[in-house]
Amino acid sequence: MLEGLGKAYDRVMLGYEATKEEIEETVNEIKNLNRLENGVFDLKLVSENKFDAARFVYPVYAYYETEFNRKAGYIDIVDQINKLYADLKADFTIENAAYFLDTCVNTLDCVTKQLYEYYMEIKEIFRELLKNVIEKFYKNGTFGESDTDELICEAITHAGDTYVILGEKYEKYTIREEV
Repeated sequence: MLEGLGKAYDRVMLGYEATKEEIEETVNEIKNLNRLENGVFDLKLVSENKFDAARFVYPVYAYYETEFNRKAGYIDIVDQINKLYADLKADFTIENAAYFLDTCVNTLDCVTKQLYEYYMEIKEIFRELLKNVIEKFYKNGTFGESDTDELICEAITHAGDTYVILGEKYEKYTIREEV
């Protein structure tokens, strides 16, 4: 994993005070990653699964751009998320979808709503993906394996709490019966 990414992610997502220097060092490592032919970061240094890696990289990148870089990298972030979504459609598994739902909702946390078109583009990807995940994978009150089910439920709950989706409409997908 990139040095400092885990710490930067925790600071960003858990709401701890993060200095520009702490985040900037990690974001510089992110920005210096090689890019694939389609322009997306080569995330193999973070995780073998690019969708797993994306859920750590893009929220930190978006936080830095929002808080310290006058949102200059938003175009790159949204472009890469769109391309990753296209990759996901070609490799659509429940695990990859769960990781990418997490990527989108946590990146939205770090993107300002004031730049509406960027925010809405990621939000629409999340909503479309969630609809597809529910249609394809929601069976017998669960999304499958416990880890995957838990990650999807957390993404849905988080999206409802932050008004990315209407929480009441999707609440039934997050309720699990006690065994």
